Amino acid sequence: SWWDGGSQNESAELSPPSGKRRPDAPPPRSQRAAYDPERVTSVPRDGPAKPSRVPAESFGVGMVFEVSPVDSCSVRVAQIDQNCSAGRAGVIHIHDEILKVGGDIVEKQSLVNCKSLILGKQGTYITLTFRRVTSEGPYVYEVDLMRGASEFIEMASQCKAMSLEQAKLLQRVRDLTGLADSQKEELATVKSELRRMEVSLATSRKGGAAELAE
Repeated sequence: SWWDGGSQNESAELSPPSGKRRPDAPPPRSQRAAYDPERVTSVPRDGPAKPSRVPAESFGVGMVFEVSPVDSCSVRVAQIDQNCSAGRAGVIHIHDEILKVGGDIVEKQSLVNCKSLILGKQGTYITLTFRRVTSEGPYVYEVDLMRGASEFIEMASQCKAMSLEQAKLLQRVRDLTGLADSQKEELATVKSELRRMEVSLATSRKGGAAELAE
């Protein structure tokens, strides 16, 4: 399994576990990649972990993937960092199987291949397609996620919230400005009607005074 979250300055391999085990046996659960944003580890199906060929300062979306113990040809979600974009999206579940990364089909592909496609420049987006087995049958869905460490994702989230709040305030200002303009027009109409009534009243008074004088 490998952890795709955080930054990668250089690839890192899993430390060999203590004790003896078969050379071709997969690492035990305790040896899975930890939630360390400075380490990105890949474990191919057919051998020990090898450094992956990805650019320096590459970032994932905050998930640990593993080869399914039920179907060795599928790669599924093992862990999710709730502080990264995968966790914040709120739609990905543990054991969901990854099918596509962007436009590339990764079903039946290796962890290394998935890793090389998911990792990328911080702040960029990637579309992932997953399949979930439910009581009603398979459910396939897509989710757009931003690459980046948890601190970067938090900052981006705050900026987005501030932008939304700013947009709401600007709309409120427009609404109030429109209301004020409407009220100004209504006030001008009332003033005009008052002036007309004053003129009419003054004319009536003059006419009445003239009749009394006669």
